[in-house]
Amino acid sequence: MTRIKFSHIILLTALSLLLIGAVYCSYRLQSLSAERVQVKEDYSLSNSVTFGLFSVDQWRDRIAEVLDKKIEGYHITTQQRKDMQKAIEKELHSLVNQTVAEINQPQKSIGGKLKNWPLTPWLMPKKYTRR
Repeated sequence: MTRIKFSHIILLTALSLLLIGAVYCSYRLQSLSAERVQVKEDYSLSNSVTFGLFSVDQWRDRIAEVLDKKIEGYHITTQQRKDMQKAIEKELHSLVNQTVAEINQPQKSIGGKLKNWPLTPWLMPKKYTRR
């Protein structure tokens, strides 16, 4: 009988060691999985449209810095300023005329007519055009 008890004790000890090893391995697996999830979240956040490589705000800030440095040493004479103002006014007038022309286009659908009807009195009359 002592032999049976001794074998039971050895078996119980071996199984206990295996159980402790399995618990430790499962704990490590769980902690590594949680760490991996956190790394994935950080990676997706760093590459997101809001904060990451594709962020418009980030690129705008970087480009603004570069342009500020480039423009800092650039000086405009009064004649150049007048020429630029005329060119910009011309472009703005052409944009306004294009917008008015698109709005004044005859609408074929009832939905298009209803969308343009409230805007027509507020915009320029058909007989008025800019330069």
